[in-house]
Amino acid sequence: MGGGGGGGGNGGNGGDGNCFSATSLVDLVDGTQILMKDLKVGQGLITLDENGTLKETTFLGWLHRDTKQEASFLVITTSNGYQITLTPDHIIWVGSGMRFAHNVKIGDLLYARDGSLNPVTAIREIMSSGIFSPLTTDSTILVDGILASCFAASSFNTADPDKVDIYQRQAHICFGPVRAMPWILENENSQGKDGIRSFPLILKSAVGLMTGAFSWEETKKETTVAVI
Repeated sequence: MGGGGGGGGNGGNGGDGNCFSATSLVDLVDGTQILMKDLKVGQGLITLDENGTLKETTFLGWLHRDTKQEASFLVITTSNGYQITLTPDHIIWVGSGMRFAHNVKIGDLLYARDGSLNPVTAIREIMSSGIFSPLTTDSTILVDGILASCFAASSFNTADPDKVDIYQRQAHICFGPVRAMPWILENENSQGKDGIRSFPLILKSAVGLMTGAFSWEETKKETTVAVI
């Protein structure tokens, strides 16, 4: 679960393109901002907790990193002037819960770095080169001043858009081994290399084999045929 992905409702769990852009900025614990693509393993970042309070988190490595891949992004603008650029199947915090970016609508409330909720005023689509999918210890991250998840939709398992919060929590649990042993995801030698990392690829395959076993999956509605 989590990572990059394609379009529609079934992205790529572990990285086929569901990420942030090469121009995305993140907040360091010292109050400065840097380009996400320049993150180094172990750096301290700022995110928000469930109450909208600032907290420190740590960059563990990349789920997917590709400096040349071209992808479609949504640029979502809020009333306070913040803009976040992310792929359509990436998860973003909306109001009191999580939602896939392509389900965000004008007027939806997004969390800003000061904990305030700001309505979405514009959404547009662009094409851009460079995709970056970071993982933090909290599985959330402030990107361009807006709170987002580190995860995206799964390519093998169709997530119910009303159960994204459950999906987020279970994805966070699945990456527990990385929080305990960060080196199984990334190290100083690998952090600058392009590609999907091995751990999310293995996790993606395992989750795909268990299609239909998760509470966050969308269930197919059975149709009944009247017999006359």
